[in-house]
Amino acid sequence: MENDRFSKVDKFGIQLLIGFACTILLLVSLNVAFAAPEDWQSTKPPARGPYWVEKPVQCATPAEVMKRVENDNMIPLIALTGNARIEEEMFVLPYGFFYNPETSYWLFIEFHSEDVACIVGVGDVVNFDVGDK
Repeated sequence: MENDRFSKVDKFGIQLLIGFACTILLLVSLNVAFAAPEDWQSTKPPARGPYWVEKPVQCATPAEVMKRVENDNMIPLIALTGNARIEEEMFVLPYGFFYNPETSYWLFIEFHSEDVACIVGVGDVVNFDVGDK
């Protein structure tokens, strides 16, 4: 007679059991990994040369960008001139590499025009020793 209490399950208990089973089934089905044979093979993809990509950069007026340089106590380390592709045209633009020797923080800026300068890259490690270790 002690098993009688387990033979009866009220309506709320059945709904709870069905909800639990459906949740587990949903979680298991959503976590199944679908892999193709080429996903696990150890062959390397074919090598290709450099290609164009787009990435987000931070742009502002040159005065605003230089204010950030000043606020971070950076000094100009290198001034460069390089090529930049904008849509289908190539432009010769000035670049600047700024550096804080106390924090090793650096900033690479591309100057587009009198009105626009863009921060292309930032970092906090500079290693001037390029020799083999």
